[in-house]
Parts: sequence; structure tokens; C-alpha cells
Amino acid sequence: MTNSLVEIYRKSVSKKTRDKIYAAFLKDVMIFIRNRNVFIPAFFTGLFHRFLIKNERVEALNYIYHHGLTHYPGTYADKYKVEKLVIHQDEDFNFFNHQGERLYFKKNQTKDNALELYNSLLIEQDPDSPHKYLNPLFTAEDYVILDIGAAEGMFALNYIEVAKEVHLFEADQNWKTPLEKTFEKWKSKVEIINKFVDSTSSEHCISIDDYTLKLDSKTWDKVLVKIDIEGYEMKALEGMQILIDSGAELVFTVCTYHNHYDAGIIKDFFIKKGFTTEFTKSYLTYNGHLNKAIIRAFKPAQIKY
Repeated sequence: MTNSLVEIYRKSVSKKTRDKIYAAFLKDVMIFIRNRNVFIPAFFTGLFHRFLIKNERVEALNYIYHHGLTHYPGTYADKYKVEKLVIHQDEDFNFFNHQGERLYFKKNQTKDNALELYNSLLIEQDPDSPHKYLNPLFTAEDYVILDIGAAEGMFALNYIEVAKEVHLFEADQNWKTPLEKTFEKWKSKVEIINKFVDSTSSEHCISIDDYTLKLDSKTWDKVLVKIDIEGYEMKALEGMQILIDSGAELVFTVCTYHNHYDAGIIKDFFIKKGFTTEFTKSYLTYNGHLNKAIIRAFKPAQIKY
């Protein structure tokens, strides 16, 4: 019935008129409906904030009450401004000087798009951001880095000088050349793998266990694994049982916000495997929910990071 009404509406009302109706009224209604699990608690939290016991969730909701819906509900994001950034160009590629090194973006990407993306990456890796992959005190010295969901490669670039090896897994072919350009001077210790990481291997996918079996991974005594792959993090973990049981010193930083229940599922996975875990501070809003963003897991327990 609902689908029939939608079809009649689309046939009866021109797209131009539908766009005007959407912009004038339906857009805000749809945003509210999709994010009601954030808006409603944020409203009551803001209203009664002075009476509530303060914690990270309460403060994130109170920020949304006062500042509106945002992916990054916290004052840490306020200091990052696109207009403060300096963008450079190398032929058809935009790049930024990131910590003294060139960080390249996709070919023919507009400057505005590249600026917005780089600014959001800086917000994500602010020390107070829920999306901060690692404790700023962690150096990654002599670690083999598996960057799963590498995209532009900023995470690995932060540690490239001290890392033993870097393996960049990025299925989007449009990132291949930018990654090659960014890591050109370290190409002797960098591998770029243009496949999805999954629990099993196929034509377009590879599991980490299958990948490491082809390498001399027995010499990997310290391994850092970052996983940020749009909700498929658990699938990637399921495909690295050999690595997890290898006895190597392991540090994981894994996104848990893409699916609403991933935080609990992924934490349980690590606990059963004997890891010590911790979540980053505060929350992110994503797909209509307020979620924990990153879980860090390590073993043995005495690793300091």
C-alpha cells in the first residue's frame, strides 16, 4: 500500500515540485525520523542537564541539544576550520603537507571536496576525538602495520618512519595511485593490496590469514592492525585467526560505530581471545544512533599504548 502511494505521488507530481516540497518540509521531517534515537534523548538531556549525573553519553547528547546534529558531538571539533588549510596540486592530484610529508588525494577530486575530507580526518584524529585510532603516546616503532581500509593512507603515514613494514588494504582502485605517490619514498617497505578484506578469500576479497601465509609473517613479532571498513570489521577479524593465535605482540584499533551493535559484539570477540580492551572516549553519531567509535585491543596485557 505504501509503495503504491509513493508511486502515485511520483507520477502525479513533477520532480521539480517534489524537490521544492522536500526542501520546504519533508527534508527536516525525514532527518528527524532517521535520527529520532538521537534527537529525542538529546532534547530531554539538554532540558534536564543540570539534574543529570554527568557522563560521556550525557555530555554528547547535551552538545547536540545546544549545537544541532553532528557526527562529532564535542568541542574538540570546533577548532578545525577548512579555511585555515592550505591545499597544493601536483598535476591532477591535490595534496596536503601532513606532518611534513605529502598526503595525496584522488585524481581530479575537487579542491572543496579534498579540503572537507582532510579537515574531517584531522577532526577524527584529534586527541579528544572518539575516532582517535591510537593513544598519542603509542609510537608503533618496529611494528608491522596492517591498515585495513587505508583510503588516503593518513593513518599509516603517521607511523611510516618507525614502522617495520606497512601493508595497505584498500579496495577502491581510485586510491591506488594517490597511495603510491604518498608512499613513494618508502616503497621498499610498503605493500598496497587492492582488495576487500573478508573472512574468506575470493577474486575480489582476501582474508588476512591467506595473505600472511604467502609472506614471511613468522618474523612478525609485533603487529598493529587498524580496521575501518564501513561495517565489515567483524568479517575481517574472522579471517585472521592464525594471526591472532600466533603469539605475536598484537595491537588492534577497530571501528565499532558503523553498525549499532558492533561495539558489544567486537568487544566480546576480543575478550574471548584473551585481549585487554578499551573504548575511546565519548561517542559518534552515525546512521541515527549514538555509538562508541573505536575499540583498542592488545595482548599481552602489559603492552603500553
